[in-house]
Amino acid sequence: MGVPQGTQAGQVISTLIGSKWWKSITNFWIGRKDMASESSASQSQLSPAGFTFFSSLPPELRFKIWGETFHPRVVAVHSQRDANDICAQPRWVSNSDNPAVLFACSESRALALEHFTVLLPVFKSKPGTVIPRYLYFSPGSDLLAFIGEVDYVRLSDIFRTIQQLDPAHRGLRRVGLSLGCWVHNFTSPTLKIWEDALFAELEDLVLIMYDEQRPPADFRRGEAGLEPARGMDSLARILETYLRPISNFGNFRIMNLAFHRSPALLHNIPSAVAS
Repeated sequence: MGVPQGTQAGQVISTLIGSKWWKSITNFWIGRKDMASESSASQSQLSPAGFTFFSSLPPELRFKIWGETFHPRVVAVHSQRDANDICAQPRWVSNSDNPAVLFACSESRALALEHFTVLLPVFKSKPGTVIPRYLYFSPGSDLLAFIGEVDYVRLSDIFRTIQQLDPAHRGLRRVGLSLGCWVHNFTSPTLKIWEDALFAELEDLVLIMYDEQRPPADFRRGEAGLEPARGMDSLARILETYLRPISNFGNFRIMNLAFHRSPALLHNIPSAVAS
């Protein structure tokens, strides 16, 4: 969602986003935990200051300002077994933060829930254990990055789950596969996964140059992001030629994966046009 240029509303939005108040409120809410049980700082200690009449702005202007926070995200997930029960099914684990705008106020939350329409049950890793949590996800704009080796059955399950939870019933549009996941699935006969209708209409398919089974051990919360992988253009063209007959995806890229332990305001998915 872009800022309308050349209008009074657009000028006000641009001024607000560049103000100390906007930086204060975004830093405040980004610092919030994505679950109430994780909160450790009181609101009185972190209350934003400066721009005190935001609630007096016209509703349509407030909605536009909140909408500026709905940026595409890279959400990293990995499959993890229970160390105390090796026979148990692996769990989907993600330490990626939920969007801060969900917790700013009732108005911002209501608007955010119209954008982040999927509430995905996953787990969050803690030292020595994992705890259940929910991951707010936008199938239309967020990219789900799979880390480590994940087999056909597990991938099929989460693809179908997101499709069922998606109000539009389209499911995932943007997918990233790390090297381990890529090697595990792009060999015969598992190539059949990409012939399935669930995977045929991806808008973005990304090979992620990350070969670990999990995120870094100290990545307990924060954001993931994609960065250009230099010198991979020839390999990208070869792989794209190989994959085109299998899946009708829109864009194919090879990217690096970065983990931002200290939450930042923006870590957008790089544009396919610019890559």
